[in-house]
Amino acid sequence: MPEQNDEKPCLVETGRGFSVLYKNRFLYSRYDPSKNILAAVASLNILPGTLILACSPCLGLGLSELSAKLPENCLILGCECDGELYTFAQEHIVRPRNFSLLSPSELSALPVLLNKRAVVLGDGTELPPQGTLRRVIRVDFSAGTQFAPQYYQALSRASEDAVGRFWKNRITLVKLGRKYSRNLFRNLSRLPDSAPFEQFVHTITKPVLVLGAGESMEDTARKLAPCRNTMYIAAADAALPSLLALGVVPDAVVCEEAQSAIAPAFLGAQGKNTHIFAGITSWPAVHDFVGGKEKISYFATKYDDTLFFERLSGGHILPPVIPPLGSVGLTAVYLALLFRSDDSVPVFVSGLDFSYSPGCTHARGTPARTARLCAGNRTVPAANYDAAFGFGSSAAACKNGGTVYTTPVLLSYAQTFSGLFHAEKNVFDAGTTGIALGLEHRDVSCVFEKSGSAQCAAEASVPHTDTDRQRLIAHFYDAEEKALCELRDILSHGQHMNETERNERITKLLTAREYLFLHFPDGYRLSLSPSFLKRVRAETDFFLKDIRTGKQLLSGCEKRAD
Repeated sequence: MPEQNDEKPCLVETGRGFSVLYKNRFLYSRYDPSKNILAAVASLNILPGTLILACSPCLGLGLSELSAKLPENCLILGCECDGELYTFAQEHIVRPRNFSLLSPSELSALPVLLNKRAVVLGDGTELPPQGTLRRVIRVDFSAGTQFAPQYYQALSRASEDAVGRFWKNRITLVKLGRKYSRNLFRNLSRLPDSAPFEQFVHTITKPVLVLGAGESMEDTARKLAPCRNTMYIAAADAALPSLLALGVVPDAVVCEEAQSAIAPAFLGAQGKNTHIFAGITSWPAVHDFVGGKEKISYFATKYDDTLFFERLSGGHILPPVIPPLGSVGLTAVYLALLFRSDDSVPVFVSGLDFSYSPGCTHARGTPARTARLCAGNRTVPAANYDAAFGFGSSAAACKNGGTVYTTPVLLSYAQTFSGLFHAEKNVFDAGTTGIALGLEHRDVSCVFEKSGSAQCAAEASVPHTDTDRQRLIAHFYDAEEKALCELRDILSHGQHMNETERNERITKLLTAREYLFLHFPDGYRLSLSPSFLKRVRAETDFFLKDIRTGKQLLSGCEKRAD
């Protein structure tokens, strides 16, 4: 055998085809390079809607055989994290149908790309539309995966989570999608009657404490008396009544709940010196609790990747957009990091337990705990043991060494928290119970000596009327009302139009108005079937009502501004 350069992949003739030698390792058999991969491909049972991760495809042996047996709506993505092997694969793979070799940047962003609406890869391959892919299969095409086994394992898991997340989000949108969209239409009219979100960014110089509604919040809140004026306190909405009962009035409350179920959290909060940061899809009546436009600000959460949302954001109608984090506690921490003046300002978190103790799910005084006490009787105890020992819950290690109970959803929030914030500077866990968040523990007592003279965002807020945004919102309402009226007329009385003309016009009107069908079980893509369009026709009446209500509220805002 001739001398080989181990720093570069080299072709080696075996008598039954070529193998590859790299870093003193054969990536295929030295006797029959294609035998093992062809056997692996032949054994695969591939269902429609499958994404196949072809890890370390190298020479591409077996790719054509795999491509030939694919059912509909399947795609093969070549995944290679080694730079030398990636270049080698580019030079030697004969690309079959439904195959694309991901570039290094595309490979690292794959879990994100799988949840985008429309993606075109560098070689011109289009990822299937959302809702097409239903499962992920990993196939190792060479021993090149052994150079980075943990990377490929993490990539496979993250891709599976990304595909699964789409379908989990679909369940949420089927249940609440219409509510999100209708709340958005109503809250848009409140934007000119609120303090601009932008004026709070990078303004807080005090240490920040973020409080969730978990049990650990109580212990932390009781320690705040000596240092209350030295800290900026931000709370999740559900924690507000408990804090007020303990004599702690937070500087800020974050609310994202879309339904009126959050109303009990604001009972007794009227007149308090606190600022509400509300999501644009949150319950519209939250605006009426605050008693003044200087007491509320809005932010936008991208609840789905739609052209409608992009149109609003690109038209400068929406307030600043933040990522969808799933939990109001995570959003509160995200905003705290956004609001602190720089990363030298410490941020403490407590009450973000993402777990239960037996019989108790939240801190005392929170709406969930109070509702349980009110509903308790001889057959339904006030202690909520169902949460800890019910279906889907499981034991987990508590940060204090004990045992707590959690659910897959809560555990995913804890994992998201750790992934997002564990590397942030000066972020500390002040809670004593719950799942470990990957942060250094530090008690809030360490800021007792901090000066309380620094200005914070809530003190800096002033009344403000954004006349430009008000004009844009008024124009948006008019345009949407006109478009929905036209769509309603076509769907009700458009028989005089020829079918091609009718379908083209309906498609144009619906393409950027996904809110009309986003909450349908089959609403992840537009359809022109009669049953789909009949449901769309019914939705136009709901949203026309919301648009007109929004116009009236906006008109009232204009009169107050005058």
